[in-house]
Amino acid sequence: LGCALSWLDADVIAVQEVKQSPRADAALATLLSELNRSGEHYMARFDDCGRRVSQHVGLIWNEARVKASDVSTVAALNPRGSACQDQLRPGLSARFRFPGGLDLTTVSAHFKSMTDQHGFDLREASFAAVPGVMRSLTSAARDGDFLLLGDLNTMGCDECAPAVSPRDEV
Repeated sequence: LGCALSWLDADVIAVQEVKQSPRADAALATLLSELNRSGEHYMARFDDCGRRVSQHVGLIWNEARVKASDVSTVAALNPRGSACQDQLRPGLSARFRFPGGLDLTTVSAHFKSMTDQHGFDLREASFAAVPGVMRSLTSAARDGDFLLLGDLNTMGCDECAPAVSPRDEV
């Protein structure tokens, strides 16, 4: 993984389905060590749900090339409305400033999977929250540049009447 991410040479990487256990923490430390071997300085942050949820969202960035600020958990993207409720994920936002003047707010998100009605409804709630999240974060930053990244699971709904294809959900 470290080799693949180094090859990508990305300044910012949004990650989802990250575990937080002693074994996972050790794997993350190894990954960051591998990424930093070439003199870079990669950092990682994750939502603040801790062990209350089994999967986390996060951001990994190369601090040697981009500066991060205002890193925070975005509770509104959890369709239940509370950041860590019911094993569903919030988002993680950060403001990034790149060399040359580009700056933007980025959110890593992981919406509910499954092609059943329940999963589809939970995704719809998360998608419905995005405009408000965008307004809130860009207003606070006084800058409209916003990028939503992640695993949005636009897989459709087989149980819906009528059924919704993945393409239609997108």
